[in-house]
Amino acid sequence: MFGGKKRTAVKAAVSGIQPLLRTLEMRGDGELPKDFWSDPYVLGFLTGCIMPFATIATNGRLGGQEIGEVGVRVYAELAPEHDETIWDAMLAFKGSSDYQLGMTNADKCLTVACGVPGHEDDPDVLEAKATAAQLAPSLTSVLGPSSPEAATAGALMSMLFYDVVRKRLS
Repeated sequence: MFGGKKRTAVKAAVSGIQPLLRTLEMRGDGELPKDFWSDPYVLGFLTGCIMPFATIATNGRLGGQEIGEVGVRVYAELAPEHDETIWDAMLAFKGSSDYQLGMTNADKCLTVACGVPGHEDDPDVLEAKATAAQLAPSLTSVLGPSSPEAATAGALMSMLFYDVVRKRLS
Protein backbone atom coordinates (compact mmCIF):
# COMPACT_ATOMS: atom_id res chain seq x y z
CA MET A 1 0.00 0.00 0.00
CA PHE A 2 1.16 3.50 -0.78
CA GLY A 3 0.70 5.28 2.56
CA GLY A 4 0.48 8.91 3.52
CA LYS A 5 4.16 9.50 4.20
CA LYS A 6 5.13 8.06 0.80
CA ARG A 7 2.49 10.21 -0.91
CA THR A 8 3.88 13.22 0.95
CA ALA A 9 7.40 12.31 -0.17
CA VAL A 10 6.36 11.90 -3.82
CA LYS A 11 4.55 15.22 -3.80
CA ALA A 12 7.57 16.99 -2.30
CA ALA A 13 10.03 15.41 -4.75
CA VAL A 14 7.85 16.12 -7.79
CA SER A 15 7.30 19.70 -6.60
CA GLY A 16 11.04 20.15 -6.10
CA ILE A 17 12.06 18.68 -9.45
CA GLN A 18 9.36 20.11 -11.74
CA PRO A 19 10.80 23.66 -11.63
CA LEU A 20 14.15 22.29 -12.82
CA LEU A 21 12.45 20.65 -15.79
CA ARG A 22 10.32 23.70 -16.62
CA THR A 23 13.35 26.00 -16.50
CA LEU A 24 15.28 23.65 -18.78
CA GLU A 25 12.34 23.62 -21.20
CA MET A 26 12.22 27.42 -21.18
CA ARG A 27 15.96 27.61 -21.87
CA GLY A 28 15.48 25.43 -24.94
CA ASP A 29 12.73 25.17 -27.47
CA GLY A 30 9.94 24.47 -24.99
CA GLU A 31 10.77 20.77 -24.67
CA LEU A 32 13.29 18.72 -22.81
CA PRO A 33 16.25 17.56 -24.92
CA LYS A 34 15.62 14.41 -26.97
CA ASP A 35 17.67 11.95 -24.89
CA PHE A 36 16.95 13.60 -21.54
CA TRP A 37 15.21 10.64 -19.91
CA SER A 38 17.93 8.17 -20.89
CA ASP A 39 21.04 10.19 -20.00
CA PRO A 40 23.04 8.80 -17.06
CA TYR A 41 24.05 12.22 -15.70
CA VAL A 42 20.47 13.50 -15.83
CA LEU A 43 19.07 10.39 -14.14
CA GLY A 44 21.80 10.51 -11.51
CA PHE A 45 21.12 14.19 -10.82
CA LEU A 46 17.35 13.78 -10.58
CA THR A 47 17.67 10.64 -8.46
CA GLY A 48 20.06 12.60 -6.24
CA CYS A 49 17.26 15.14 -5.71
CA ILE A 50 14.51 12.65 -4.88
CA MET A 51 15.88 11.32 -1.60
CA PRO A 52 16.60 14.71 0.04
CA PHE A 53 13.20 16.13 -0.95
CA ALA A 54 11.46 12.97 0.28
CA THR A 55 13.48 12.83 3.49
CA ILE A 56 12.84 16.45 4.40
CA ALA A 57 9.12 16.16 3.62
CA THR A 58 8.73 13.14 5.91
CA ASN A 59 11.18 14.17 8.64
CA GLY A 60 13.38 11.20 7.76
CA ARG A 61 10.69 8.59 8.40
CA LEU A 62 11.18 6.62 5.18
CA GLY A 63 13.31 3.49 4.94
CA GLY A 64 15.44 2.34 2.00
CA GLN A 65 12.76 0.31 0.22
CA GLU A 66 10.22 3.08 0.75
CA ILE A 67 12.57 5.64 -0.85
CA GLY A 68 12.88 3.29 -3.83
CA GLU A 69 9.09 3.09 -4.12
CA VAL A 70 8.92 6.87 -3.90
CA GLY A 71 11.49 7.15 -6.71
CA VAL A 72 9.41 4.90 -8.96
CA ARG A 73 6.33 7.05 -8.36
CA VAL A 74 8.21 10.32 -8.83
CA TYR A 75 9.49 9.28 -12.25
CA ALA A 76 6.04 7.95 -13.18
CA GLU A 77 4.55 11.36 -12.39
CA LEU A 78 7.32 13.41 -14.01
CA ALA A 79 7.50 11.43 -17.25
CA PRO A 80 4.83 8.73 -17.58
CA GLU A 81 5.49 8.39 -21.30
CA HIS A 82 9.16 7.54 -20.60
CA ASP A 83 8.63 5.23 -17.63
CA GLU A 84 10.16 2.12 -19.22
CA THR A 85 13.02 4.08 -20.80
CA ILE A 86 13.92 5.59 -17.44
CA TRP A 87 14.07 2.29 -15.59
CA ASP A 88 15.99 0.52 -18.35
CA ALA A 89 18.51 3.38 -18.33
CA MET A 90 18.68 3.41 -14.53
CA LEU A 91 19.54 -0.28 -14.45
CA ALA A 92 22.16 0.16 -17.17
CA PHE A 93 23.78 3.29 -15.75
CA LYS A 94 23.47 3.01 -11.98
CA GLY A 95 27.16 2.27 -11.46
CA SER A 96 28.46 4.56 -14.21
CA SER A 97 30.71 7.50 -13.43
CA ASP A 98 28.30 9.92 -15.17
CA TYR A 99 25.38 8.68 -13.06
CA GLN A 100 27.44 8.98 -9.88
CA LEU A 101 28.63 12.47 -10.87
CA GLY A 102 25.02 13.53 -11.39
CA MET A 103 24.11 12.28 -7.91
CA THR A 104 27.14 13.99 -6.35
CA ASN A 105 26.37 17.28 -8.08
CA ALA A 106 22.71 17.15 -7.03
CA ASP A 107 23.83 16.67 -3.44
CA LYS A 108 26.22 19.60 -3.76
CA CYS A 109 23.50 21.88 -5.18
CA LEU A 110 20.94 20.94 -2.54
CA THR A 111 23.29 21.13 0.44
CA VAL A 112 24.56 24.55 -0.66
CA ALA A 113 20.97 25.73 -1.23
CA CYS A 114 20.03 24.56 2.27
CA GLY A 115 23.09 26.16 3.87
CA VAL A 116 24.62 22.86 4.97
CA PRO A 117 28.35 23.33 5.53
CA GLY A 118 30.98 21.19 3.89
CA HIS A 119 31.44 22.56 0.38
CA GLU A 120 32.97 25.95 1.18
CA ASP A 121 36.29 25.14 -0.54
CA ASP A 122 34.83 23.12 -3.41
CA PRO A 123 35.99 24.55 -6.77
CA ASP A 124 32.45 24.48 -8.21
CA VAL A 125 31.08 26.36 -5.21
CA LEU A 126 33.88 28.93 -5.38
CA GLU A 127 33.17 29.46 -9.08
CA ALA A 128 29.44 29.78 -8.37
CA LYS A 129 30.13 32.37 -5.64
CA ALA A 130 32.23 34.41 -8.06
CA THR A 131 29.55 34.18 -10.76
CA ALA A 132 26.82 35.14 -8.29
CA ALA A 133 28.84 38.15 -7.09
CA GLN A 134 29.34 39.31 -10.68
CA LEU A 135 25.65 38.96 -11.52
CA ALA A 136 24.33 40.41 -8.26
CA PRO A 137 23.94 44.04 -9.39
CA SER A 138 21.97 43.22 -12.54
CA LEU A 139 19.87 40.51 -10.87
CA THR A 140 19.04 42.79 -7.94
CA SER A 141 17.83 45.51 -10.29
CA VAL A 142 15.46 43.03 -11.98
CA LEU A 143 14.48 40.60 -9.21
CA GLY A 144 15.18 42.55 -6.04
CA PRO A 145 17.62 41.66 -3.30
CA SER A 146 18.73 38.08 -2.73
CA SER A 147 21.01 36.52 -0.17
CA PRO A 148 24.52 35.62 -1.29
CA GLU A 149 23.76 32.00 -0.38
CA ALA A 150 20.68 31.88 -2.60
CA ALA A 151 22.54 33.52 -5.46
CA THR A 152 25.39 31.03 -5.09
CA ALA A 153 22.95 28.10 -5.05
CA GLY A 154 21.28 29.43 -8.21
CA ALA A 155 24.61 29.84 -9.99
CA LEU A 156 25.66 26.36 -8.88
CA MET A 157 22.42 24.83 -10.20
CA SER A 158 22.97 26.61 -13.50
CA MET A 159 26.54 25.28 -13.75
CA LEU A 160 25.92 21.73 -12.57
CA PHE A 161 22.53 21.00 -14.09
CA TYR A 162 21.40 23.36 -16.84
CA ASP A 163 24.81 23.93 -18.44
CA VAL A 164 25.81 20.27 -18.18
CA VAL A 165 22.53 19.08 -19.68
CA ARG A 166 22.81 21.58 -22.54
CA LYS A 167 26.39 20.47 -23.31
CA ARG A 168 25.60 16.75 -23.06
CA LEU A 169 22.34 16.76 -24.99
CA SER A 170 22.61 19.54 -27.57
